[in-house]
Amino acid sequence: MPEAFERLLPDLLSRLCRFYGGPDLDQCRALYAGTFFLPFEALADAHVSGALEEIRLFVGSHPSPEALFLALEAAYVRLFVSCRGGIAAPLYQSCYSHDGAPLMGPPAVRMQQRLADAGLVRATGAVEPPDHLAVELEYLYFLVVSGTTAFMHKAVLFARTELSAWIGPFKDRLARAPDARPYDAGAVLVSAVVGALAGNSPEV
Repeated sequence: MPEAFERLLPDLLSRLCRFYGGPDLDQCRALYAGTFFLPFEALADAHVSGALEEIRLFVGSHPSPEALFLALEAAYVRLFVSCRGGIAAPLYQSCYSHDGAPLMGPPAVRMQQRLADAGLVRATGAVEPPDHLAVELEYLYFLVVSGTTAFMHKAVLFARTELSAWIGPFKDRLARAPDARPYDAGAVLVSAVVGALAGNSPEV
């Protein structure tokens, strides 16, 4: 992968991890100031540029960071947590194994083992299954920042064999969901970063 992309990768992953972990006021202030997704502007990719513009338009349609937080909180719950008729796009890899797949399937078991093998302990009180998108992105971040060739190889393999298997369907579900902004645009960013790490690098 290009050296410039590799240098950006930890920052890109940390921001995506935080974005799909759920909104908070500090995140919304950074979004409102235009700094939260700033590192993504270095990716010379038309899909990324379009997604960033969609996010900017959504953020700019709110009068304050506080108003943006309320809108993001409502969208996050409706799209990913609870909605009459079913949620649009589950944040768990297990749900994409097959139609009607339950939580805590084989992807969750594999992810739990990876975390244990790496000596990573989740925060006390964490109740989300381990194959939550934010957890998988955080694990990828851990591998990337390790600074070793062996761990970078693990990161590439994880992107190719695990994340790439379900990020496309996740992105497609959000693209079809009504009122999915800005999380549908964020999924385009996740797809671009995962694809680049897996071997389809955009120019930087």
